[in-house]
Amino acid sequence: VYKRQLQKMEFIDKYEDYITDEKNYHILQMLKLGVKHKTIKDLMEINSDSKFYACINEIVSVYMDAQRGHYDEKTSKR
Repeated sequence: VYKRQLQKMEFIDKYEDYITDEKNYHILQMLKLGVKHKTIKDLMEINSDSKFYACINEIVSVYMDAQRGHYDEKTSKR
């Protein structure tokens, strides 16, 4: 179980620089630190769940593209 969690975190860390939207990048960093959704919404001045989850969907899209091999390891977009 621990090894699988470590692999997941390594994958997230490896591709996080492809999240080019600053707000989404900071949301990801706070999620990685275990910050609660409500706190993130307050800090980032996101006033609705739908806007928060739209950001989450954009973050997830980056990782879906990474799984499909759309990013070259040598080139960061950040």
